[in-house]
Amino acid sequence: MYQTIAYLFSIYFSATAGGVEQPDYAPLRVRVSINDGMKSVRGAHEQVLRGTGVAVYKYRRDQLKLEGNWPANDYARSAAYYDELVERNINAVRVICFDPWQRSHADPGSTVPYPYADLNDPDDVAELLSDLDRIVELCEQRDIYVLINYHDTTGYRDPDHSSPAGSNGQFAYLNSMDYLNQFWDIVGPRYADRKHVFYELTNEPVGYHPNDYNSQHLDDFAALYHRVRVYAPETHLAMLSFTTVASYGASMLDVTNQLKQRGVKFTNASVGFHPYKISSLPHSLTPINQLRAAVPVINTEQNFPLSVDDGVDDPNGRGFGGDLLGTQTMERLGISWFHWNTTGPEEFNSNFRGIVLPDARDKGYLWRTELRYIMNWDRIVRLLGFSREKGAKLFRVTQ
Repeated sequence: MYQTIAYLFSIYFSATAGGVEQPDYAPLRVRVSINDGMKSVRGAHEQVLRGTGVAVYKYRRDQLKLEGNWPANDYARSAAYYDELVERNINAVRVICFDPWQRSHADPGSTVPYPYADLNDPDDVAELLSDLDRIVELCEQRDIYVLINYHDTTGYRDPDHSSPAGSNGQFAYLNSMDYLNQFWDIVGPRYADRKHVFYELTNEPVGYHPNDYNSQHLDDFAALYHRVRVYAPETHLAMLSFTTVASYGASMLDVTNQLKQRGVKFTNASVGFHPYKISSLPHSLTPINQLRAAVPVINTEQNFPLSVDDGVDDPNGRGFGGDLLGTQTMERLGISWFHWNTTGPEEFNSNFRGIVLPDARDKGYLWRTELRYIMNWDRIVRLLGFSREKGAKLFRVTQ
């Protein structure tokens, strides 16, 4: 019945609407979804999150300033860019805060890190928050979820700038976590009440497999979870974000269970994973299925297979079970995903529109236009005098 009503209303609203529609109600939070015993993170209307990236960091801002393009002509702050995402049925963005990566990297042999935001500098903090505020606002207007990501790789502590960066351009790490804690001390409370925003606390923090996580790592991540949870008691928190799902020993589930023992509650938190194939270990769904049977999961970084030319030399991000693209696998499993190397107009056009969407159309897994459908549903709910929360529950019943 609900689907029929929504369809009839959608015909009317589609005929009378012009341009990109704005949602009638304020956003709702992401939720933990359980389907056939498997747990995942989804939107309030049970929609799979399908996202791209938006890069935010000081060096990028400084370069745009030199070109006269910040803030006025920065895609990350452009309403037109988010309108394009809506048109392509993107309902989430991962805001990649790259300053931590910049801070822990330099030219090999140098002791001078790449430019990064100094979180003790009021001007740097103001510009970071200006970007984040603008993105959060533009996405709220379009019913797009926002995942704010603290982005370093194979590290999360403070880098040691007293010794030269290694041959890979990465500094060794100290034992302190001042920058990580300071970032979430600033960001955590600021967006705690913005219901469409949730947090990814770390990114690939330990190199490289789940068995490489030790007790100190887990103590650190549990402490970070409890720290941010105080600031944002209702915000969903994505934890860990493993580099790969394969392991030579302890599995993703084993690591997660150790976090549980340290008081991490997965009623409103999840485990992030990145399905890179970086070793000779089997590229198997088994570790993912074991994990999502126990706790909610979310794929926060899906990349392309090596056989696909996306213009970037990155690790292998191929799909599972004969799927070329990981997006096909994620759609089949109902796991929310954010795609890497689709950041900004050029990559979005060449890689998302040029690779992901044609593959989805050709292989029959192209997702439906949920954003417009949900907006029209919310209008019906409003006409009936229901809250949006109640409307979302009714919507889930129809699926």
